[in-house]
Amino acid sequence: GVQLALFHGSERSGFAGAEGRVDGGGQLHVPFAAEDIGRAGLHHAFLGHYHRSKAAECHTYPGNPDPLAFGEDGDRGAVVVEVSADGVVEREWRRVSETRVRDLTMDVTGCGSVDEVRRRLGEAVGTEPAFVRVTLQGELHQDVDLHERDLAGAAPWLHGLLVRIGDVRPAYDFASIAREATVRGKFVQDVLEAAALSETEKRRVLVTGLRALEGRRDLEVR
Repeated sequence: GVQLALFHGSERSGFAGAEGRVDGGGQLHVPFAAEDIGRAGLHHAFLGHYHRSKAAECHTYPGNPDPLAFGEDGDRGAVVVEVSADGVVEREWRRVSETRVRDLTMDVTGCGSVDEVRRRLGEAVGTEPAFVRVTLQGELHQDVDLHERDLAGAAPWLHGLLVRIGDVRPAYDFASIAREATVRGKFVQDVLEAAALSETEKRRVLVTGLRALEGRRDLEVR
């Protein structure tokens, strides 16, 4: 007859990269290779361990029914299976989770204040109750001193909001500043002409120096 298995184990090919860290907690549990299923006399194995779903020829990971962390993408849930007389399976995923977890990227370019960033953030996350993680990027007005804590409570209708400041750059016009007959103009001109620095290094030095000249404390540049 048709031989099926149901167990908790780690098919080794699914352990690479983020799959291992996110879905396996960095550990293999009862590790096996996909070809071991047939060697054991099984037609198909239904498995638990990895949170990301997988529909392989001889094994199935349904994925965790409810998301446990940000970054758990792809379909997951319950799997309705039809098994033919020769052991071939037809699978249909059914979403059963009640929790909504979303990952967004938001552009802050053009924002001239923290309040403006908060307003844009509130619009970006939408009105659906969910757990949302937002990564900020873009060019922010040079006078805005933005910290993640400033955006707490920006969308109180959500179940939870996590904000990360990613590639956010101050919108300095370096070419215009370099033409100033000032100390900061000379500083910018010298850095722009520094052949030993890469473009990325120049930007970090320029932003850090200009912030220091403005008397600001947020000197760290991402």
